[in-house]
Amino acid sequence: MADIKNIPLNEKLRDSNPKLNQNFQNLNNDIGRVDKKINDHIDSTSAHNADTITYTGAVPGNDVKEAIDNVNERISEIVAQSGDDITEIVDARGGFTVLGDRLNEINLRLEEVAVNVKKYGALGDGVSDDSPAFRAAIEYVKSVGGGTIYIPPGRYRLVTRIDIDLTLAKPVESGKGINIRGDNPNTTTIINDTESDYAFHAFGRHFTYFHMENLTIYGTNLNGQRGIHMSFLSEQYMENVAFKNLFVGVDMEDVVRCKFISCTWEMNVNGLYGNNQIEESTPNAIDFFGCVFYGNADTGLYINQGCNINFYGGTIESNGHRFTTEGNLRWGARFDDLGRYGRTGCNFFGTYIEGNAGTADIWIQHHIYPATYSFHGCCFNKFAPPHDNGHNIRVDAGDEPGNNAPGKIIVTGCSFSDYGNTPSADTKYIHIYSGGQPIQLEEAANFYQNQIEMPSIVTNRVYATAKFVNLSTTPALWNGFNISTIFKNGTGDYNIHFIFQSRNAQKISNIQCGQYFVEIVEEDTGKIRIKVFDKNGVATDPPYIMLTCFEG
Repeated sequence: MADIKNIPLNEKLRDSNPKLNQNFQNLNNDIGRVDKKINDHIDSTSAHNADTITYTGAVPGNDVKEAIDNVNERISEIVAQSGDDITEIVDARGGFTVLGDRLNEINLRLEEVAVNVKKYGALGDGVSDDSPAFRAAIEYVKSVGGGTIYIPPGRYRLVTRIDIDLTLAKPVESGKGINIRGDNPNTTTIINDTESDYAFHAFGRHFTYFHMENLTIYGTNLNGQRGIHMSFLSEQYMENVAFKNLFVGVDMEDVVRCKFISCTWEMNVNGLYGNNQIEESTPNAIDFFGCVFYGNADTGLYINQGCNINFYGGTIESNGHRFTTEGNLRWGARFDDLGRYGRTGCNFFGTYIEGNAGTADIWIQHHIYPATYSFHGCCFNKFAPPHDNGHNIRVDAGDEPGNNAPGKIIVTGCSFSDYGNTPSADTKYIHIYSGGQPIQLEEAANFYQNQIEMPSIVTNRVYATAKFVNLSTTPALWNGFNISTIFKNGTGDYNIHFIFQSRNAQKISNIQCGQYFVEIVEEDTGKIRIKVFDKNGVATDPPYIMLTCFEG
C-alpha cells in the first residue's frame, strides 16, 4: 500500500477512489454554472418576478410586488373617498368639488385639443373622396361645443363642398369655435375637386370664432373652383394658409375683425374678394400681416365698401398678366367706395408692390363716402411691358352730386422706381382722375426716380424756402431749401431758380418783404419771377425777401 501520509486529504481521496474523484469534478462544474446564471440574472435587463426583488423605499413592502400592491390599494382608497377632505383629494381636485369632476373636465379638454380627421375615415391619398370624413369630424366638434380638427400630412380630395355652420357656436367670450389645422402648407393639401364650388363654406353669426391654419387649398382647374367662402363671421383668424390654382382663393361677405397672417394667394385667377354688405356689415377691420398676392392671372385682391383695411409688410406682385382679359378687369389691389362704416379706407405699411399689369398696382374707386387712403414706407417698382401697364396708385373719383365725397391720399417715405420701362406722362406714379372731385394728395419724403412720372396734382408739399438779402446791389441767398440762384432783372424785378424742378408750373407761394407789395409775374417748373412795389406802385428793392413755395 502506498505511503500517503504526507498527501493532502482531497488528493488522497481522489487517488484512492476514482469514482469519488469524478463526483467532485461534476459538483465543481455545477457550482460554476450556478454562479454564471446568478451573474447573468443580475446583469439582465429582462423582467424579473416582483416578489423575488428586494425593495427599500417610502412605500411599505418587503419586495417590489408588495410595494406595488400597496400603491394600488392606496389609489383605490383615494378614488373611493373622493368626497373626503384629505390632502391628496384637495390637491387633485384643483378647485373642483370632487376628483371625478376634474377628470371629466380634463377629458373634455383633451377632446378639444384635436380631432384627427383620419379617425373619421379620411385617407389623404389624393384619390379617395375624403368629403364624408371631413363632414363627420366637423359635426362631432360641433356636438361637443367646439374644438380643433387636425389634418395630418397628406393630400385630401374633396368632391363636395364642406359646410361649417357656426350659427349655434358659442360666442367669442367662451374662446370656442371651430379650428381647422393642418401640419404645414407643404405637407397638408386640400384638393378642391368639386365641379365649380368652394372647398369650404364657413358661415354663422358675428362674434363666433373660425380659425384655419397650416395647410394649402388647391384647385384641379381654374374654371370655377374656389377656396373658402366666409359669411357672417367675426374673429376669423387664418394663418399660414396657401391658396393655389383656384378661380377665387377667398370670398368673404359680412365679415368683420379678421386677420390673415403669412397667407399666400398664388397662381389663381383671382386672389381675394371682400364683397359689399349683404345684411350686416361690409368688410371692416381686416388685417393682413406678411401676406403675399403673387401671380394671380386677373386680380390680386378686391374689397368693396369696407373700412380700415390694413396691410403690414407682405407683397402684391406680378398680378393681372392674363392678357386675354381686358385691362380694366386686371390689377394688383382694388378698393371700391371704402369708408362706409368708418372714414379710414385702407392703410399700407412697408408693403412691396411691383409689376402688376392692367389698370394699376393699387386702384381706388372713390365716390360715395369720405375716406382716407395711406401708404407709408412702401416700395413701388415698374418694369418693362408687359409687366406693367399703368399707374402705381390710381384714384378714380366722381364729380356728380351724391357721388363726389371728399377724400385724401397720404403717401410718406415711399419709393417709386423704374426697371426697363419707358417713362410716360400717361402713367404717372400717382394719378387722380377727379373730374373736379375734392381729392387731396399729401405726400412727403418720397423718392421718385424720374420727373416725368411724378404726380401732377395739388399736393400742398413745401417745395422751396428761402430768405434773400442785398437786393439793391447783388442779391444773395441768406438761407433756404431747393434754391439754386436769384437773378436781378432790374429794380424790384427778380428771377428765382430752383435746384429741382417741380412737377407743376403753378405754385402756391407765400412771399413777404416788409411793407412792400409783391406780384408773381411768371412761373414754370424750374423758376418763379416776382416784382416788388412800394405803396405808390413804384418798383423798388426791398431790404429782404422771404419765400415759401408749396407745390401746386
